[in-house]
Order: sequence, then C-alpha cells, then structure tokens
Amino acid sequence: MTNKNYTLFIIAFLMFNISSTPIQSQTIIESDILYGSLTNESSPYIINKFITVPKDSILTIEAGCKIIFQDKAYLLVNGRISAVGTKSQNIELKGGGKWDYQPIYLSYHQYKNERFASSFKYCKIDSLASILARHDVIIDSCLFKNCQLGIYLEEGTIQVRNSVFHDNYIPLRLQGMSSVNNCLFYNNENNHRRGGVIEIYAFGESKFSLKNNTIVDNKSKAIYIEYSNGEIEICNSIIRNNSGSIIQNNFHDVVNVRHSNIEGGWKGEGNIDEDPLFVDPQNGNYHLSWSGYPINDNSKSKCIDAGDPFSGEDSDGSVSDIGALSYFQEDFEKIPMAYFSADTNFISIGETVMFNNNSLFLEKQYTCFWDFGDGNTSSDKNPSHTYYTQGSFDVSLFITNSNGNLNKLIYEDYISVVTEINDEIVNGTWSKEKSPYLIKHNIEIQENNQLIVEAGVRAIFGKDVKMNINGQLLCNGTPTERISFISTDRYWDLKPEKLNWLGWKGIVFGENNDQATASTLSYTDIQYTKNYNTTWANNYYSAIMIKNYNGIKIEYSNITNCLTTNRNYYDDRYAGGITCIDSKNVTIKNCHFENCKSEYGGAIYATNSDLLIDSCSFLQNGALNGTSIFLEQCDFSFMNNFVSKNNYFSIEPNNVSSCGTIAVRSSNGKILGNIIDNNYNKNEGGISCRGSNLTISSNYISNNSSKYSSSGIFSENDSLIIVNNVINNNRQGTGTSQWGGGMFISDSPLCYIVNNTITNNFAVEGGGGIYLSLSDKVVTKNNIIFNNKPNNYQEYKKYSGSQSEYIFSNNYLNDPHFLSYETNDFDILSSSPCIDSGDTNIDDFEFPFQDIIGNQRISNLIDIGAYEYQEINTGLNSARLEDEQIFSLLLTKGNIYLKSNFTSSEIYTISLWDIYGRKIMSLNQRINTHLLWITSVRKTPSLSILTAEKNGKVIWSEKIIR
Repeated sequence: MTNKNYTLFIIAFLMFNISSTPIQSQTIIESDILYGSLTNESSPYIINKFITVPKDSILTIEAGCKIIFQDKAYLLVNGRISAVGTKSQNIELKGGGKWDYQPIYLSYHQYKNERFASSFKYCKIDSLASILARHDVIIDSCLFKNCQLGIYLEEGTIQVRNSVFHDNYIPLRLQGMSSVNNCLFYNNENNHRRGGVIEIYAFGESKFSLKNNTIVDNKSKAIYIEYSNGEIEICNSIIRNNSGSIIQNNFHDVVNVRHSNIEGGWKGEGNIDEDPLFVDPQNGNYHLSWSGYPINDNSKSKCIDAGDPFSGEDSDGSVSDIGALSYFQEDFEKIPMAYFSADTNFISIGETVMFNNNSLFLEKQYTCFWDFGDGNTSSDKNPSHTYYTQGSFDVSLFITNSNGNLNKLIYEDYISVVTEINDEIVNGTWSKEKSPYLIKHNIEIQENNQLIVEAGVRAIFGKDVKMNINGQLLCNGTPTERISFISTDRYWDLKPEKLNWLGWKGIVFGENNDQATASTLSYTDIQYTKNYNTTWANNYYSAIMIKNYNGIKIEYSNITNCLTTNRNYYDDRYAGGITCIDSKNVTIKNCHFENCKSEYGGAIYATNSDLLIDSCSFLQNGALNGTSIFLEQCDFSFMNNFVSKNNYFSIEPNNVSSCGTIAVRSSNGKILGNIIDNNYNKNEGGISCRGSNLTISSNYISNNSSKYSSSGIFSENDSLIIVNNVINNNRQGTGTSQWGGGMFISDSPLCYIVNNTITNNFAVEGGGGIYLSLSDKVVTKNNIIFNNKPNNYQEYKKYSGSQSEYIFSNNYLNDPHFLSYETNDFDILSSSPCIDSGDTNIDDFEFPFQDIIGNQRISNLIDIGAYEYQEINTGLNSARLEDEQIFSLLLTKGNIYLKSNFTSSEIYTISLWDIYGRKIMSLNQRINTHLLWITSVRKTPSLSILTAEKNGKVIWSEKIIR
C-alpha cells in the first residue's frame, strides 16, 4: 500500500527548493515613500535605504516577486503590507545577513481587526534580521531561514500557521496575543541561556496558543517563558531533542500542556514521552511513520491519533495527530474513544450502579471490557454492577474495534461505597473500616465532645456543607495512611470565570480557651472547598477557619484547590486555605498549600493572632493582596518555608491595587530562613510590609517580579532588621515611576541593612539594588551590592523637618568573585576581596553569630555579604550502576551537585524528596557533563533523599544531611 502524507508542508518543502533563474533585470526603489503594488514583471526589487509605507496606505507585493534588502535597508510600514504568494509562485524576501538593523518594521496603528492586519503568505524569508511587528500580522505557509529574529511581535496580535522555521537564531519572539499552529521548527540555534526557539515575553495578561507544532533538533530550548502573566496553551505538539523543553524563568503564567509529546515528560492530560518515529529526520522529513498500517503494531508512531479528540480531526477524518505533519490514513476507520458515566458516584454496601457507555466512533463492530475496581468485570455495553465492599474504586473501560485498535479510560476513585453520616451532631470515632464517609449536610462537634478521625479515613462532603468544631477534632493521620477531606465533585475545575463551582465550605473552629483541649490535624489533606459569592453578603469561610481559638496545631497536612472570594473583600477578609482571627498559639508546620485562592492571603490570612508558620511549602496560590500570606496585627514567626510560583488573583480582573507574595501589616514578627522564589504580583512581588516591626534574615529572595513596584522587599513605615539575605534577580515591569528592584525602603523610622548579597536586580527608574526614600535613619553596611540595573543604590532624603540620616558604608559594589555565576551560587571564592573585610562597628546593632547557611561568623573579621567564607567540603557517598557507571554527591556549602564518571544521551530523572515522600523538585536530564548542578542547599530540608531514575526505575539514591 502506498502511504500518502498529504500536507501543506510537502508542498512547502518542494516550492522552497525551486532553483531560481538568473536575474535579467532589476528595479531599484528610488522613492522614500512606497505604496501601491510591486508587480512580478518588474521583479526583482532592490531596497538599499530607509523607505516608508505611509499611514492608511497598503503595499501589495504580487506572487512571484523577489525583494532584496541591501546593507542599511529598512522598510517602515506605517500602513500595512500584503505579501500574498501562491503555491506555485512564492514571494522571496532576501536579506544580506547583516543583523544590526530591522529590515521590516510594522509600526503601531490603532486598528485591531484582521482586515487591517499585515499578511505574509507563501513567502520565503531568507537572511533577514527580523520582521518586527507592532500591529496585527498573519503569517501563513511561509519559510523562515538564516534569520536573526524571524518574527518579533512587540505589540498587537499574530497568527502563525503552516510555516517552517530552520537555521535561524531566534525564530519567534512573542509579546502579545499569539497563536502558532501547524508549524515546524528545526535546526535553529539560540545559545543564550535565556532564550529559545519560541520566546514568550509578555507583560500583561495575554493568551498564547501553540497547537500542532513540531519543535525538534534545535540547539536551543524549545519554548522559553519570562515576565509573563498570561495563559499559555500548548496542545498536540512534539517537543524533542532540543537543549531544553519548556523553560519558565518566572512561574507567573498558567501553562497548560496537554496531548503533547514532551521529551522528559510533562504533567498534563494526554501527554506522552515517546519516540515520534519520524520518517527521515536526518534529511528534514519529520512526518510520522506507520510502516505496518493499518495493523495497530509497534511500527505505528505513538503520536498518531493521540491528539486532543476535541481539537478537530485530521484531513483523513481521524483524531488529530500530535505534531505539525500528520499521518494520512487511507480508508480510515475511526479508532474508538472510550468515555463513560454513572448514574451515581456514592452508594451504600449492596447498592447497584448503572454505567453508561458514551464512547465515540463506534460505527463498526467493537467489544467492551469494564473493570469495576473490586475484582469484577463485564463485557456488556451499558452494564450495572452491585458493590458489596466498603471503599473507593477505580473504574476502567476498554474499547476495541475489529482491527484490534484499543482505547481505554480510567477514572480513579470513581465509585465510593460509603458510610453516610445522617446525624447533625457527631462525636466518637470515624474508623478506617467504615471509610469513606459521606456528609450531605452541615455537621457539628459540640462543646465538651470529641471526634477522633483514624488514619486512612476519607470523608467526602457535599456541596456547601461545612463542619463546625465547638469541641475537639483529632485527625490522627500517618505518613503512610493520610486522612482526606474532599468534595463530592472531584473533577472540579478551579477557574475564575466559572460561577457555578461545586465544593464544600470547609472546617470552622469555634471559640476555645483551653489549650489542653485544642484540636490537631496531622497528615490530613483538605481539598476543593468553595466559598464564592458575587454579592456583598458576609457568609464566607475558608478551608480551615480558626476564630477565638487557643492552641490549634496543623502539621504535615496538605491544603489544596481551595477558594474563598467575594466582592466585599475590603471589609471581610478570608483566605482560601487557613483564616485565623483573634487566636493564639496557632502552629502550622510542615504543611503544603497549593492552588488556594482568595482576595487576601491565598493560602493563609491572619489578624490579631499569634502564630508559627514553619517548614511549609506554598506553591501556585493566588490573591489580590498577599498571594500566599497576609498577616495584620499579628505576632508571628515565618521560618524555613518554601514560597514559589504564587500569582496575582482577583475576582475583579481589572483591579490593580494589589501587593506582595508575603504581605505584613501592623505586625511584629520574624521572617527567617525562607526561600521566596518566582512569585508575581501587580505590585510588590516579594515581601510587602507596612507599619510593622520585622526581622528579615537568612532568606533567599529571588526571581520575583511585579508590574509596578519593588519585587524583592517593599517597606513603608516599618522598623526593620534586614540581615544575611540573598536578594537576586528580582525585577519590575515596564511601568514608570518605579524604584528599588531588590529593595524599596520608604518612611522607615529605623532600618538596618547589613551583610546581604544583593545582585542582578532590576528597577525601571533607579535603585536596582536598593532604593531609600524619606526615611529617618537607615544603616546600610557590609553588603555585596553588585550588577543591579540601572544602578546599585539610590537614595531620596527628607530635607524639611527632621532630616534623613543615611549611613552607607563598607559595602562592596564591584565583582565579589562568586563561587558560580552560572548556578547562582553566591558563596564567595578564596580570591574574593570581601573576605575579612566586614565592619562590626554599628551602634545599637547586634551582629548575628551565623551567616545565611549557619556558618559561624568570626568576630571582628567578618566577611562582606550573606556568606562567611569556608573551605569547600568535597564529599561524600557514591553508588555503582551497571557497566561501571558511578553517581556520587558533591556538596559545597552552597549547592548540591551530582557527579558521574560517564556521559549518556539517555534521559535520567533526578528527583529530590523529603523524608515524607513529598517531591521537592525533579528534572529530566541527559548526563552530558560530569558535574550536574541539582539545587541550592538552602532549598533542601535538614534530611532529604536524592534519586536517579532510568526508564522509570530508580537506579540510585542517597541521603543528604545538612
């Protein structure tokens, strides 16, 4: 059988390799103003100077034309350009390969309609510096090669489809609304560490759609994302054999990757990590292969029919393939797609469930196989099944057609055989044997009563149900048998635009003054609470609400996918995760908060309380103010926490009055030993404090960003001690009147900034490292302040009334000889001029005895910066693999490295775990170096485990003790 791969790309490859005939004549464009039509008869055209297409004018380039841009040529398009070739007559835009100018500049105009977009179709763009676009543009069926920056969308929108990009430096840079569909990218080379084949730099809330693309064999990262606050969808795409897959420098975006083939794997619906089985990639043929067609055997690329079934069909009528070049299936028979539903998800022992087969593409004969999860199966089309065992069960449906094509669908914990709680008053014990429990109405533990929840219990709460605790709740989970409190809607989708969320109300702890009878939650997971209303009513809760309470302890628990939001958020402030009001002795320790959202404090909001938040992780939470934490009028310690990828969120999408990942107001507290990394807010991206008395010490505050103001530490009217911190690569957006990228201190009565390392930060106006404004007294001493933009330090003093006293002395602003610039290891080398150069002469200030990682400071001879120099300890343990391959650990006092005595092109998964089995970080990596940086020591708990996996099997592990 002949395999036909009908696609525009075959035509494209053919047409772009047609040999050109010798030039018989040429037309040099003499005028400075150009509009109207460039005809094929007068081609080729020479542009050798600055030429303008006027506003409201159109330059039309006819099919078959060739335009040559000579040195210093420049085409400024204030109107629009229409360069539309045909399959047989393409348009050629040829440059001289000099990249110090932009030969085509599509300037800004106000029209936001496809009618007014510039368009390029069936064009060959060769050796141009760039097409720089500031108005809408359409690119269709084009070839870009040997370009410095193929397309740079600075403003407007762009549609790129059915095009090929190869042998460019940067094929695409996008800063506006973009769709890139059915495009092939190969052999491009962008070797900058912050760059990729497709670069997304979006300041704003733009949307980017990348569908059915093949990005392979590039000497650069496939997709690089930075500074964006947008939504990025990657669907039906192949991303393999590049120097990196999808890199997010700042995790401020919603990145949805689904039904794609990503080397090293990527979490998301329908994603795979498989060899695409291209036809001939060495010669640029990236079609999918299936030599055994139509037999469903191992010769079939795993990308065929593996795309999103709802994204549209391929031209042969089959389910969309993954990648730009689909496989055409002659006499195609649609492969079935398994889908099913049930008449109920919650039953009692002995009750029956009716299952409905809703599968797609069942025109011909097929067979069904059901697995009900309790050891029973069925081959009926729409079976019924009776459950006689307590528990939650996975249900699977396998559909096979007459050609042996198989498709399956598995729903985890789909059917729950429950113990239903019918009483409103509860006490005693919820046992694992009777789990799961179903609660359809509000329940209460009354005063002087106790409810014990055993390890392994699962409690399922119905819509709008809450649990009131006026007595004592003891949740006694274990690391291996956790307790779970969850909503009946387990496939709930947390999106701001959905107004009909399902979910339960959460746990409300009422008044308790006796610490001895306080409740505890250990190893308990709380998920999918919803407290949402578009009115101004005051009826809101959180996943955990604590009010007038003494002594509650929450430890080793996960609070995830919880939402609280209302329009009256200025007066009624509640967190998505934990709200604490008028309480004391509150301990939140070793907990994990993820995807919790609210207006104030996405994960935790507290007022007029004293609390300890220790060794917790805060990931991808969101709020208008305090994307992870908001504390006001509190006495607190916030220590040893990991705070990352938290983002601005508001039910009012245009609200720009926002501040901080960790927001502190009118409080006394300590922020110690935390990692605050890769967070975003419209204002004040990192720590935001006002009217407080704080010690901020031994933190890593890095890679945070904001649109309008300081991204590291923002302070207004605070008394502060800021000591032993690394403040690195915090950045502001592109607004005006912005100062203090690393640190902004305003109206402070007294502030000490001592022994910090402040580097690589950016502010728009000034004070990239530190900006001081209108404060009474600020002492800035013994700091490394290096390589901040536009300058390291700037101050603005009070000149009326009591004048400012700024003491700026003994700081080092030149190269301090960091241990590693590449891995952001800001320990100092033995050659550093900062060693023994510190000054301890500061009135009324007590120097800390230790540096940022616990090394002893030496009296009177301390170093400048956050680190005290120590000899590097090489270490430690090693393990031997098959074929004499050896992994071992190298621990410096700042970083963890993986050493190997071999290199390999195979992918290894390197993961770091805490002792409770929670993954701290993971990377998929070829062993292409003998020394692989893993992470900073500060990002690890006191005891952790590093593992290496190959082909899904753990082949090496080692404990790390610090």
